Amino acid sequence: MTPAKRKITVLPGDGIGPEVVESAMEIIQATAIAIEFEKCE
Repeated sequence: MTPAKRKITVLPGDGIGPEVVESAMEIIQATAIAIEFEKCE
């Protein structure tokens, strides 16, 4: 049985926030955990 895909809303913020959030998303995606990101500006 495959675990359900989780949907996470991402709020990158300002300053260094966008770079940090983008790097964190790449790391999480590399783990192959079933997560879908929804970016909000």
